[in-house]
Amino acid sequence: MSASLHPLDTRPRDDDGHAVSVLWPEPQPLVRDEPEYFTDLTLNQLVDSIVAGREEYDLVPFFLTRLTSARQVAYRQRVLRDLSDEPAEAAVRSFADRMRSIREHLAWMTTLHYPFQQQCALVAAAGGYVDAVGHLTTELARLPLYSAGLRDLSDHLSRYCAAPHFEQLRADATQTRARLDAISYRLQIEGDRVQVGRDRQEEDYAADVTETFARFRQSDVDSYRVRLVTYPEMNHVEEAIADRLALLFPEAFAELNTFCRKHDGFIDDTVARFDREVQFYLAFLDFARRLRARDWPLCYPHIDATAEVELVGAYDAALADRLAGRDTTLVGNDLHLGLGERVVVVTGPNQGGKTTYARMIGQIHHLAALGLMVPGRRAVLGLPDVIHTHFERGENLHDLTGKLDDDLVRIHAMLSDLTPHSLVILNEIFTSTSAQDALWLSNEILARVDASGCLCVCVTFLDELAAR
Repeated sequence: MSASLHPLDTRPRDDDGHAVSVLWPEPQPLVRDEPEYFTDLTLNQLVDSIVAGREEYDLVPFFLTRLTSARQVAYRQRVLRDLSDEPAEAAVRSFADRMRSIREHLAWMTTLHYPFQQQCALVAAAGGYVDAVGHLTTELARLPLYSAGLRDLSDHLSRYCAAPHFEQLRADATQTRARLDAISYRLQIEGDRVQVGRDRQEEDYAADVTETFARFRQSDVDSYRVRLVTYPEMNHVEEAIADRLALLFPEAFAELNTFCRKHDGFIDDTVARFDREVQFYLAFLDFARRLRARDWPLCYPHIDATAEVELVGAYDAALADRLAGRDTTLVGNDLHLGLGERVVVVTGPNQGGKTTYARMIGQIHHLAALGLMVPGRRAVLGLPDVIHTHFERGENLHDLTGKLDDDLVRIHAMLSDLTPHSLVILNEIFTSTSAQDALWLSNEILARVDASGCLCVCVTFLDELAAR
């Protein structure tokens, strides 16, 4: 028995051939290898914090894969806006919780050895699935949805729930469970011998006994009952009883067997995909809620590669996440680049926040390219086709080349890959050489970066670079 919940590389399609996804308006390959700039920008720490507790969904590739167009960003922003509305978020979280329970139930089912117990577990999981999908379908249908992703999902679910195979699943699960619940039997235990028979409908004297002795009750007393440990796996006695019941009630157990043959793998691909993809948004909303609890702003960035670059009240998201539980303040920063202005030189004293400022700009561009909100009150920027960073690295004792050689090799590779849509962040380069040589090399590199037309942030200890 199997029921895959998270197809990673398939793209489920609706009846009209339209791909149903709340993340992708059109197919795009997932990035699974962490980009080199992730560590420099502490995005690895940020993503690990955001997805913590959701490892079962394999969300990290979603946070590695940048979108490539403003239309794709708008697609996700609209989904996130819809899910930020409390009724929509509540409906989706309820669905996600139910699906997680079903997943746990199916995982438990695979550990069982007794066939009848496996089959009953599958019926229970299918019933829970029918309820979860039906409830989500009803909730989405009554909500004002503005995103194409959630509207497409709602339409798909409406058609799916009305389709004959789903109706058959619902009816079969209900009938099979009712048939099993209706089984009533009698056990006669004599020593180590257990006899199983049909229930004779003997009179239940429990109510009469309770009523008779009720008059002697003086007050409530503490309970000294010991809760016995129960095990999910049936023991050999229970298995033998179930085998006997299968002989006594062949119709019910035949129906159970038929259900499992017909509905093994009952989970719809689009439902499974949504169950995984929506966790991308729910994880980010949980992160955003931590920041907003401290009154630290988040905004939807405006994507326009032809406009001026503007950040207002921006801050380092990874740093804010680490500080969210502490009694501390966070200072916002601004950036404004007019048309034609593409290079930012940041200089100043040590421990003045230069590196944090540079990381902030890189983080914001990456988060914006995921279709998410960014830290700050306002953001206008373009989508980078590539992001390059060059941060200080320690000496590699196993590398026969010197640190300066390593810096030059890395920067040469970076310069050969630049376009007008690239983002370059340089942090304290050429610290291993003299100030005079560092100034000359930095000027040469910035001249080539400037000629490419890309956006560049350069953090330096050389004040002269700011005057170039």
